[in-house]
Amino acid sequence: MALRSSRSDSPAPSDHSDAADDLRDGIEQFRRGEYRGALRTFERLHDSDVTTAVEALRWSAQANAKLGAHDTAEAQLHQALGRVAELDLVQRDKARASIQLRLAAGEQRKGNDEEAERLQRAAIASLDRASDSADEGESVSSRTNRQMTLGSAWNNLGITLMRCSQRDGAREAFEKALSIRHELRDQEGYCLAASNLLALEGESSDGQGPSQDFMSAMEEHLKTARQLGASAHLLTPLRVNFANCLEAAKAWRNAAKARRELFGLSMPDEELRLMAKCEACKASNPKLRCSRCRQVFFCSDACQRKAWPVHRHECSARDEAAQKAKSSHDCPVCLEAMLLNASTSASPVVVLECLHVVHQACWQSLLEARDGEAQCPICRDPLAMSS
Repeated sequence: MALRSSRSDSPAPSDHSDAADDLRDGIEQFRRGEYRGALRTFERLHDSDVTTAVEALRWSAQANAKLGAHDTAEAQLHQALGRVAELDLVQRDKARASIQLRLAAGEQRKGNDEEAERLQRAAIASLDRASDSADEGESVSSRTNRQMTLGSAWNNLGITLMRCSQRDGAREAFEKALSIRHELRDQEGYCLAASNLLALEGESSDGQGPSQDFMSAMEEHLKTARQLGASAHLLTPLRVNFANCLEAAKAWRNAAKARRELFGLSMPDEELRLMAKCEACKASNPKLRCSRCRQVFFCSDACQRKAWPVHRHECSARDEAAQKAKSSHDCPVCLEAMLLNASTSASPVVVLECLHVVHQACWQSLLEARDGEAQCPICRDPLAMSS
């Protein structure tokens, strides 16, 4: 659950000093994954002017964290925090917030959620002060960077509160993150916050699953993410959690529909026939079926000829055997078959973030056996929330 870096960490483009140029070079090295080289560049700047030094210390901490030197990273963050008071008022609160959020990420890593929450709330307060003190001449990019950081702060606070079982506080934090990301039209941030909110509600404390009102709200979040132009990659974790929430709510048919959209599966024949209407006249119980795509129905030859000028553009042959194989999976724990494109009311399933699927009961047994540690039984990927 490491905090994502933000563009607000970049040096001001108006600073053309040699130190600022070196800082930019170090940041580029860091972004290329050249952490040791970046660290050497940053370390030369620790005694520069205060603005450059604070930036260099923060980036040094991030490079050390990437290299696994977490104690050194924490010490550098505290050193940077100690110099924040030397910055001018415009820079001070924003810089303080960025450092506090990185320190909070370190506390989360150590499992010290109480201290992580304190630091995250302090960062939010710092960003609010920065917003209040901003003058009318503030650039759009500066305001956007500050709001991006604020959205990350609320999202990560939500993760901390969820880990502490403070569900109401976590829900409020995720919703605030969503509001900020929507205002910024930040596709990635919006999907991450919405996915975390879905994960929160999917773990209902009363065992009844999320309410219908919540499910309607989440459907709107998915719709909004699409309207923001989120890619299929960004939508995937949101769709995964949406499918799991529907399963938890025992909305079996809708859960199956969500899985079909997630995995690109076809509707089962029996359900397809039950819902079928004539493609031409929309009458129920059509007798004929397109022999090519197997997805469209007609009342008669006349209706098929009438619909063909439109249907021909979307009609394509389907490999029924491949579709069946794609829909059928074995649970990696109990090895029993799961049909993912149909209702799973008899044996509910869970779709993991890595897109492997396991029976709900088997997944719960795994979590209990591993003291709550979420790890895919197939790929062994750790399954954490999105920060």
